[in-house]
Amino acid sequence: GGRMTSKVCVFVLLCLLLVVRESAGKLGKLNVAEDVASPQKEAFAKADGNGDGQISVDEYAAMLTATLKAAGTEISPEQMKELEEAFKKVDGDGNGGLSAAEWDAMVVAGMQRAQEAERLQSDAAASKLKLAFDASDNSKDGKLSQAEMLEGFQQYGYTAEQISLFFGAGDVDKDGLLTFEEFGHGRAEMQRKQELEALMGAVQSAEQQEQAFSEADSDGNGAITLLEYEKVFADFMAAVGGNADEVDPKMVLENFQQYDADRSGAVSMAEWKAALQENAAKEAKGEL
Repeated sequence: GGRMTSKVCVFVLLCLLLVVRESAGKLGKLNVAEDVASPQKEAFAKADGNGDGQISVDEYAAMLTATLKAAGTEISPEQMKELEEAFKKVDGDGNGGLSAAEWDAMVVAGMQRAQEAERLQSDAAASKLKLAFDASDNSKDGKLSQAEMLEGFQQYGYTAEQISLFFGAGDVDKDGLLTFEEFGHGRAEMQRKQELEALMGAVQSAEQQEQAFSEADSDGNGAITLLEYEKVFADFMAAVGGNADEVDPKMVLENFQQYDADRSGAVSMAEWKAALQENAAKEAKGEL
């Protein structure tokens, strides 16, 4: 058929939110149809309150309301009305409910759109970095010396010490020059270290660890989901002057999975403490 309306696209994205919440630790790969099959079935089964193999508007509304509330937001009556209208549009056979096949097709299509949006965002971020790189490449040889980087990047608020660390992390072949690829690697490593240092500095004692966990666990259910972790990550990045929107979502997912030891899609207090202790030990040995 034709292109989906904006309301239908919103509906698809909110359905994806249900899938993400049901199995956050399973997302982030490229084989969409295969990777979301299990979590989307789990989300469908949970939404299908009466077990009749169809998700009604009321069942969907109840599931969506609970999911958004757990993520720290609410849906307005006006938005719910729009979603009910969108529900009818994706109900292919018009029987008033979504079958598993209709749900699957919608979620896979939505994941593909989300991945395309992620790719475009990543390309835009890379273009922005390339402009900054080229502007600092005074010799125009496609590489940055530490002196060029120092001269070019102090205007962005980097200190000489930070630039030295950035350069050292990026100069993989240790030739004293950064290619654009090495430059990107150095930037990613700097952001990862900033986030880790901020986290380690905030959660040294057991009491502080428990407090940090409670603050991250926004719905108070005793577990931190990927959505909740993403907010914590964004808060930490803001605190150290970084921008979480410019970080590869896959890196955020990989960080989350370091905490989610049992791959349940949620981090318990025990997993949280164990991961913090492991990271602290690695940091002390200079492995991070």
